[in-house]
Amino acid sequence: MQRIKEMMVEPKVEEELNAFANLSAQFNRDLDGNQHLASSIVWHLIRLAHHAEQRLELEVHRPRGWSWAGFRIMVNTLALGSSEPSQLADILGVTRPTVTSNLDRLERDGLLVRETDPTNRRRTKIFLTAKGRAAVKGVMPAHMQVEAQYVAGISLEQQAQLGEMLHSLLRSLQI
Repeated sequence: MQRIKEMMVEPKVEEELNAFANLSAQFNRDLDGNQHLASSIVWHLIRLAHHAEQRLELEVHRPRGWSWAGFRIMVNTLALGSSEPSQLADILGVTRPTVTSNLDRLERDGLLVRETDPTNRRRTKIFLTAKGRAAVKGVMPAHMQVEAQYVAGISLEQQAQLGEMLHSLLRSLQI
């Protein structure tokens, strides 16, 4: 019973979704074609992403002393093997000072190291330490559990379809 309650959309949220749909349709009457569909999709993606980011940071990452950006730095570095601060800023869509302040904190906590690139001394490479790799791997079950809650209201088939569509969209935008 509790699970059903959790999956139900609260009336306030449903009201907000309907209000946005109505506004989008109104704007569409003044514009060409089906632009309201694009607007609705992007609006919902932003809202969902923002909510998920806040929840993951609050429930999963802050208790470990990490910001959302800090976690993403570690995950991307784990995936890439090594990274550079400018590369991380581009991937994360944040400023270089944001990356630098997070790198300082993560390095201070022994989760990563910065090394001068031997082939180009102007470049700095970022590597996770063994402690950093263990920390990322250790947090992933809790992180993924929260992510799973976001898609629990749709079937596995719908999840696969949505994943494929989002992947196609990202590829087409080259981001």
